[in-house]
Amino acid sequence: MYNEEDVQRLLFMDIKEKAMRTVNEPKSEKEPYLLAALVLFLAEVIIRRLKDYRKDGH
Repeated sequence: MYNEEDVQRLLFMDIKEKAMRTVNEPKSEKEPYLLAALVLFLAEVIIRRLKDYRKDGH
């Protein structure tokens, strides 16, 4: 037999274990644009290096 305090504690523990939390984290819209800019920058650097490398006759 449980007393009222035990029942409340057991119910609270059960509710706590089964509870699900939802977290709304703001999603950044900048990431795809920053990634695209980085890829374009690296592509330009590589292309320039290749042109300079061929130009020097190596």
